[in-house]
Amino acid sequence: MKVLQVIPRFNPSLGGGVDVAYNLSKHLALRGHDVTIATTDYLFDADYAATIKEIGVEVIPFEHLFNYCLYIPSPSLKAWCRTHIGEYDVVHLNGARSYQNSVVMSQATKNDVPIVLQAHGSIMRIVERKGIKWLYDQVWGSRLLASASAFIALSQSEADAHRRLGVAGEKVHVLPNGVDLERFKDLPGRGEFRRKYGIEPDAKVVLYLGRLHKSKGIDLLVEAFADLAPRIEDARLVLVGPDGGFESDLQRQITDLGIEEKVRFTGLVPEREKYAAFIDSDVFVTPKFYGFPITFAESCACGLPIVTTNAGDYLDWIDGVAGFSTAYSVTEVSEAMARILSQDVRTSQFRENCRSLVSEKFNWERICADLEVIYARRYSGS
Repeated sequence: MKVLQVIPRFNPSLGGGVDVAYNLSKHLALRGHDVTIATTDYLFDADYAATIKEIGVEVIPFEHLFNYCLYIPSPSLKAWCRTHIGEYDVVHLNGARSYQNSVVMSQATKNDVPIVLQAHGSIMRIVERKGIKWLYDQVWGSRLLASASAFIALSQSEADAHRRLGVAGEKVHVLPNGVDLERFKDLPGRGEFRRKYGIEPDAKVVLYLGRLHKSKGIDLLVEAFADLAPRIEDARLVLVGPDGGFESDLQRQITDLGIEEKVRFTGLVPEREKYAAFIDSDVFVTPKFYGFPITFAESCACGLPIVTTNAGDYLDWIDGVAGFSTAYSVTEVSEAMARILSQDVRTSQFRENCRSLVSEKFNWERICADLEVIYARRYSGS
């Protein structure tokens, strides 16, 4: 099967959707499919692209004119589509709103090429730039929902969001994000991350890993940690990730709460150091999320239990299986962290369950096998 993957940006530092498109393309190619990635040259990572070109995936970075709130026009893509879109058996659009989606959708529809849309948690207008998203939806979004043959949701709650927008239930398929199991065969040894950041060997580490943005609920995590700290004196909070405009607010909050000696900021770290952070932590906390954060699957691959809340989307495999999903409450998040840090029998079971989930469900080989079925149905018109 000949597959066109479409994504506006191709740089692993720019969000989980890029990693998903990369791994879907890679593992589809390894399964014998002919895969092309259409993207732009905006912050294009040529070295990253080279690693996937080695296995036969073509990556085309079309020249962009400008970037306005991540709307990145690339007119040369339109001319290319007129000539080439009919060569593909299926088009896979990554992200709910982009110039690239509107152009490729139009040409794919004209050529009767099935469209699969994977929004990566962005189908609803629930966080930043709501006005721009509303405008896009008025001009192109409703047409895209009507034109797509299939939709991939990352969770049942995201699937429900599609249906609330009028998408027929039989068109929506739930596929999780995954991890490349090869990356977890040679993990850093325990203690490597702690030594680098001056964290005591016996401390109990609460980890947040992701962009430091107000939409993530990190301020609630900080408050919950401040509630936890007097009860577990050797607890430490580590915030790993680039500043998304919220770091200074968090630092002020931490100072006001008097817990600055128990908190570490690391900034953005390389991939191996990210895995070292998972290995050296005792619980991974993301208070609010949409879609299926890849960090959840990575945490599971390292056997690290998870605490999250019901404030954003919901993943039914977390609560009581891989950790806890609580109300969006300082008290409940604090208590959930304390229960895992107690290292009782249930914590051990969470760790085992996390590893089993990755081997059985959250790996790209399994996910791509399911994706092939979705592609084949839409290509055959069934």
